[in-house]
This record gives sequence, C-alpha cells and structure tokens, in this order.
Amino acid sequence: MFIFGATGAFACSAVPRTTLALYDGTREAEPRDTRIHRHAELVLNHLGQRVIYHDLSQGGAPPVDPAEVRLVLSWLDEPAEGLADLDGWLAQEAFCDGGPRIVAMGSLSPWTDLPPATAQRALQAMGIATDGVVHAVGASAQVSGRDAALTDHEADYLILPDEYAGVTATPAGRSLLQLTSQGSVIDLAVLGPAGGYLQDGAAVQMDAQGQAAWITDPFAVFGQVLDQDAVPRPDPTTRHGLRSFFVTVAPEGWLDVMPTRSFGEPERLASEVLVERLVEPFADLPMSVAVLAGDLLPGLGGPLADRGRQAASRAFAAPHVQGAVQ
Repeated sequence: MFIFGATGAFACSAVPRTTLALYDGTREAEPRDTRIHRHAELVLNHLGQRVIYHDLSQGGAPPVDPAEVRLVLSWLDEPAEGLADLDGWLAQEAFCDGGPRIVAMGSLSPWTDLPPATAQRALQAMGIATDGVVHAVGASAQVSGRDAALTDHEADYLILPDEYAGVTATPAGRSLLQLTSQGSVIDLAVLGPAGGYLQDGAAVQMDAQGQAAWITDPFAVFGQVLDQDAVPRPDPTTRHGLRSFFVTVAPEGWLDVMPTRSFGEPERLASEVLVERLVEPFADLPMSVAVLAGDLLPGLGGPLADRGRQAASRAFAAPHVQGAVQ
C-alpha cells in the first residue's frame, strides 16, 4: 500500500514531471473549459510540469504512467462519479517516492469520496482535517490568520458570504489563510507535508471587470508542493523540453560603426558584430531579424551599404534566422 509523500519508497530513474488534473466532464465539458487549464496550467508549465487531464465522469483509470506523476490536482464544485478506478490507480506501487503530491482546490471531492483509508491518506498529505460540516459564513466573519508572504498576491482577499467546508490545518500543515465565523475556525489555504488545499475564494477571485486574480501566490504554493527546485525545469510546452526563447532584432543601427576597443583595430559595423558574435555562434537560438531595404542600397545607405548587405546575407543564410518586417 502506498503512502502519500513518503520518501525513498520507490526511486525512479527519471524525475516525475507530470501533473494529473482531475475534472468532471458533466460540469466542465473539455479540458480547455476547466479552471485548472485557465488558471493553473501556465503556472505548472513554468515549474516544469506537463498537465494531463482525466475526466472522472468517464470512469476508467487515468491515462498516465504513475511513475511519471508528481502531482494529482483537483478543482471541483460538487462530488464526482467514477472514483473506483481512481482509487485503484492510486493504490499502485509504481509511484516515485511512495505516492504523488495531492492538491485539492474548491471542493474536497473526490478525495473525501474515496474509501476511508485512501481519503485519510490524501487529507494527511494536504495537511488538513475536516469536520464534515458546512458552515454558513456571513458578513460577521473575520480573517483570523494570514501568511503575508503567500497571500494577497494579485488581489487582496475578500470574505465572500457563502457555505464553507469545515477544514482546519493539522499540526503537520501550515495555514496560509484562516477566517473565524460564529466561533468556528476555518482554514482556507493550507500547505501540507505532501500537498495542499485551496478553498475557491482563497485561490482566485474575480474583479469588477470579470478578470481573474490570484489571492494566494500560485508559483510559490505549487513550487513548495512539487519540491523540485533542486532539479532542472524543462519547458513541457516545447518539443525538445527547452525553455521557449526568441530574439527579435530591430533594423535601427544596422550600418552603425561600433567603437573600437584598441588603437588600430579595424572598424566593425553593428550588423557585422551581430552576425559574428550572436547569429553564427548560437545556431540553437531562434531569432527574427529585420533590415531596412534602404540600408542595403548604395544610393540610400551610402558607402557602408555593401558591407551591410553582406552582413544581412550571412544572417539570413542561417537556418535559425527568420526575416522580419517592422
């Protein structure tokens, strides 16, 4: 039986770089419609994770090798169906470090709907306990705890009157945002030993213009949950896994003469230095280069036009250079 967040239980030969995103297709029809895609996937990509989606309403086991999964993330509103296969998938022994990290956003489903033993391990990983009670939170509620470093990220937290799940941080958890309502303490954002929990309003809130703003710092929260700062972060959105990089060279200064560094050094055009020191030595860096046609014609560009044209020919001959228009 696996243990969420255990260390050394099973050492994988490769770093697990997949986040399994659980959603309910009866409420969010496609992955692109999910809040995970709209708000969290960019953050996870930045942290080196590729995101694979699994529709719980379709049943079946998640379509991903457990050894590749670092995080299982849910963001649901209501209890979902099709959890038997999820429980069986989680019970495998192929996970690295004994099991994936677990983050629940919004509803605690599907975790509290799993068999008791699995549900308890998931809550332990998130560092939370629940009393199973739904608390009515009104205008009299007050914020009683706040981690200033990780909250009020893009917008200040505002208490939204609603029904809140009775969640509290365990001794192993770290509360990031807490409110008190009618004598009850409710934790809205928690970092656990192998996961975390974010209540809807503690994750993202909408402003008056309908723009989403993160309340908690998603880069810091997911970064601490994943705990992979010691390893390189490939870009899962690119074919070769490298970070996306591009350079655009504007045409101004193509014929400028660079200052010499020592007496007697031959003068060099800025375009010649560009080609010799950036374009040709770094063939793996894609770039676009814009040139003014007049700079390449002697009648308009003057006596340096021929050299400028030769530099342009060398630049555009490189396979990683694309001509641009400005």
